[in-house]
Amino acid sequence: MRLALDYARDVDEALAMMRDYNVDFPQACTHYLFADASGDSAVVEYIDGQPIIIRSEEAWQVATNFLIAEQQPEGAGSECWRYNSAYEALDAAGGQVSREEAMSIVREASVDTTVWSVVYNLTTGSIDVAMGGNYAQVHSFAQEMSRGHE
Repeated sequence: MRLALDYARDVDEALAMMRDYNVDFPQACTHYLFADASGDSAVVEYIDGQPIIIRSEEAWQVATNFLIAEQQPEGAGSECWRYNSAYEALDAAGGQVSREEAMSIVREASVDTTVWSVVYNLTTGSIDVAMGGNYAQVHSFAQEMSRGHE
């Protein structure tokens, strides 16, 4: 993940990097959601040590702590209520939500053990973070957006 964050310019480059490395945590649900400023996204899940790439047909993509590839849900039809909640909210909004609405979506999909929730705006560089389920205190940051590696 660190290599992709540091060196990939977009989703396709991140996916190419992920194919070059072995990632296997047999006792854990292992997946990564990559997205870029163009609107492209992909979830990479590892099943039996093999990467499975899942792209969305929608203008958004949702990942929660279950393996999408194993269930292959259609719409909000997974066994995971958190996934369904986020999917339904994004579907109702056509994938277009404000940063406050985005934080509300992740709040609604959080559980008692949620450590942090983050909303990234991949075009402006804004980052909103809620720690320990405290959605009344959202910390906001700004990340300078680069145009690729020089």
